[in-house]
Amino acid sequence: MPDAEDDATALFKRFIAYDGDRRVAAAEATGDPYFRNSPLPARLCEMPVPSAERSKREEEEGRKRRRQQQQQQQQRKAKDKDKSSGSDFSSSSSKSRDEGATKTFAEIFEDLLALKY
Repeated sequence: MPDAEDDATALFKRFIAYDGDRRVAAAEATGDPYFRNSPLPARLCEMPVPSAERSKREEEEGRKRRRQQQQQQQQRKAKDKDKSSGSDFSSSSSKSRDEGATKTFAEIFEDLLALKY
């Protein structure tokens, strides 16, 4: 580890000691000077991110937000349509159940396709 600080190298050597009696345990290692030196440990969200990776992450978050917004808009439109037409998909399915008929998957899929968002 050519660019590592001396305290980091010393701790690393204690971790990889062949003799188990000399090897440091994780709980004991947390008291090592390495963890008190500058820069102090940081949470993952505080770690620097290369600009390309940051852009990728922000782009993915934006896509996720847009998908959620589109889904919410579609749900609102469907509710508005149901309110304005006075029809309710669940009531039509309960009618068919009352009559003793069962719909096939294809029939249910056709009903869903007939709904326009």
